[in-house]
Amino acid sequence: SGGTVFFVNDKDQQVYELTPPGLPQRITRSPHMRFADFAHDASRARLIAVTEVHSPQGHSGTHALPRNTLAAVSLAAQRGSVTELAGAHDFYASPRLAADGKSLAFVAWDLPDMPWDSATLYVAEVGSDGMPKRPRRIAGGNGSSVFQPEWGPDGHLYFTWDKTGWGHLYRWNGSKAVRVHGSAGAELWRPQWVFGTRCYALHPDGRFAAVSSVQGMPVMDIGKLTSGRAAAPRAPQDKAARIDDPLAAGDGFAALVTSAIATPAVMKLGRGGLHPITRTW
Repeated sequence: SGGTVFFVNDKDQQVYELTPPGLPQRITRSPHMRFADFAHDASRARLIAVTEVHSPQGHSGTHALPRNTLAAVSLAAQRGSVTELAGAHDFYASPRLAADGKSLAFVAWDLPDMPWDSATLYVAEVGSDGMPKRPRRIAGGNGSSVFQPEWGPDGHLYFTWDKTGWGHLYRWNGSKAVRVHGSAGAELWRPQWVFGTRCYALHPDGRFAAVSSVQGMPVMDIGKLTSGRAAAPRAPQDKAARIDDPLAAGDGFAALVTSAIATPAVMKLGRGGLHPITRTW
């Protein structure tokens, strides 16, 4: 963000920053905590993260399980201090801050459910003190799952939801969830084994790219957020065994593409189909 990279060091599980050409600088000093899935809150000089809080006494007795929360890591005054923002659920993922900093979206779920069984999308207004107010349930839960919330270029919140039994792309317009893209037989969704996986991307020009699974094969569609209709180009099923983690890139989109007989490659989807960007694996 702004030329600075924020990351977690595997060795000590603490948060660091790197601004080239300088060296990495440690931010947090909380050995009983783990951090992941950042959102940069630039206006408040902080990171919002999913945290795992371990008991200093270890995993025994009443402290058998760590707590999972959403928390803010200060980048300014009291640098490295950690403030809990939410902790009512067993698990959290995908904290995403609106461009104006006034709304925080996140996904949460509770045992015995896994995130692919039932996961709920919430949005909370962020107060002047930086603390989220009472979260509002937007979608998911009760046996359905939400995945990958993202704030779009139009200021609306987008996400995938398996409400119908198939994962489709939806938009929250402030009062209801409206389906943008998807059809029966096409699965636009991913099981959330780890943080940060993606199945669609939003372009600043108002387009989206969605990677669905159709009869076990990937199909990447491009469409307009206003209409939801997919338009050429499309990545044909016979050219890829997997298409993962799409992102907006320049005037188009890029993704990690794997064929049945080759190692993964970063490729750009543009006019005429798929074009290799690099093959370094």
